Amino acid sequence: MSRPRGFTLVELLVGLSILAVLLTAVLQWTQGNIRSYRAVSEMMQRNELESIARNVVIRELSLAGYGAGFIGELSGPVIEIGLAESPGESDTFRISYLEERWSDEPVRRQLTFDVRRDAHGQYNLYRREPGATRQPAVQEVTGLRLVSLVTPDGQLRSPTGPWPETITAFVVELSFSWESSRFAYVGFAAPQQLGRL
Repeated sequence: MSRPRGFTLVELLVGLSILAVLLTAVLQWTQGNIRSYRAVSEMMQRNELESIARNVVIRELSLAGYGAGFIGELSGPVIEIGLAESPGESDTFRISYLEERWSDEPVRRQLTFDVRRDAHGQYNLYRREPGATRQPAVQEVTGLRLVSLVTPDGQLRSPTGPWPETITAFVVELSFSWESSRFAYVGFAAPQQLGRL
């Protein structure tokens, strides 16, 4: 009668060693995939925030002068820009436009955009109207700077030189907390009067 043969201690240790190597490889592969997924996800979120900030600035600031001439009149500059005093600060943009609601008279509206820190120390792009509290439009925006002014004849003017009386567009730079930036071209249907804040 023969005895059933089992695994020897050496065979068992070799088998467990191979299993440990395989499990370590699977674990490292899984961790690498999780890190890759997180990196791609963060990059996509950042790209989305950059696009949102750029679109908000273009859509809102391009309202400057809207309604003048066909639903009412606007007096004075419809675009006012306050240049920051130091390189680390952001510029301030204020626009005026007419809004026609269900009333007989159009209403003059003003929007102001700037970048400030919130109560938690985070930078945000803020949008506010007179009499309203400042509300963050987009988070993680660390800077909003005027790059150039576009005159009615298509010339680019530096913000540090003499300003034209009217412009047809301007270019701004948006900076973000992850140290990237995007440019936005804000154009108008007709030349608009420019002023300083």
